[in-house]
Amino acid sequence: MTFKILNITTGDEKVFHSHNTGGIGCIEVHNNKNFFAVGEKGENPCIYIYSYPELKIEKILENGTEKGFSCISFSKSGTKLASVGNDPDYSLVIWDW
Repeated sequence: MTFKILNITTGDEKVFHSHNTGGIGCIEVHNNKNFFAVGEKGENPCIYIYSYPELKIEKILENGTEKGFSCISFSKSGTKLASVGNDPDYSLVIWDW
């Protein structure tokens, strides 16, 4: 599974591949637009937080769910990230990333 970032001004695009074999469950942009988070699917998936525009992995959040993330959202201040897992655990985790 892949996702793309498209610069609508220049038309340049950057392709990213998921780190887990299950693909991507959700993506969320940080309030200040300097980061974005990608929640993956598959066995013991992670959330990858990338810096923008550098597109470098800044943090990897592990052990939040068993099979995949269905939703992630940054807090208003941007210091916390909430995630919701898929079946079978439907876990709600608040990350102080």
